[in-house]
Amino acid sequence: MHVFYCPGTEAGNPNTLGPEESHHCHHVLRLVAGDRIMVLDGAGRASDATLVKTGGEACVFTVDGEPRQLPRHSYRLHIALAPTKLAGRFEWFLEKSVELGIDEITPLICDRSERRRINAARCRKILVSAMKQSMNGFLPVLNPLTEFNKVLESTADRKFICRMGVPGLVTGLRPSESCLFLVGPEGDFTDEETDSAVAGGFSPVSLGNIRLRTETAGVHVCSVMRHLESVRPG
Repeated sequence: MHVFYCPGTEAGNPNTLGPEESHHCHHVLRLVAGDRIMVLDGAGRASDATLVKTGGEACVFTVDGEPRQLPRHSYRLHIALAPTKLAGRFEWFLEKSVELGIDEITPLICDRSERRRINAARCRKILVSAMKQSMNGFLPVLNPLTEFNKVLESTADRKFICRMGVPGLVTGLRPSESCLFLVGPEGDFTDEETDSAVAGGFSPVSLGNIRLRTETAGVHVCSVMRHLESVRPG
């Protein structure tokens, strides 16, 4: 069954796919009225649905039965990561982090950043596509490109800055805990940035004793968080 994204989907009323999803439905997949589809609303609800109109500017569907709630991890994960010099590597991070259940992403501008622009529209398309492909069901928040010092003002229960050569990994995840991780550019954070983060309540953490690419480090954080929840007592 083909999967589509439609925020605000309601049972009992006709719903309309957005322009991009409608184009994909009608012009790419060639679906017609009467075909059954699955719809994700990006907030964790999945609906079995039936198309009632295709063609023109929009495709219309009705929900069959009641939407079902998809499972969700208990923590909230926000990663602020410096976009990589090669855009494709940052896009790979976006895709994989959605599959692993990230909640919020902030593209980060640092002193050593090699990329200071992103294509926000393309990034959002990648997030939506990854959500549909993985059936994760939760579309993460994608924040605008943000300066390092501004991100330090963000709030979370636990805040970390990832650095090589420092001791300690994240441990002891608690239920409903929010975590913010800073992941630097290819040249890593400067000492001044690290000092500012520590002064702002961030704890330096290591992701292991090998050097990881920026995008790999971001995905590793997502994996560590999922693992910590799986082994959390109770």
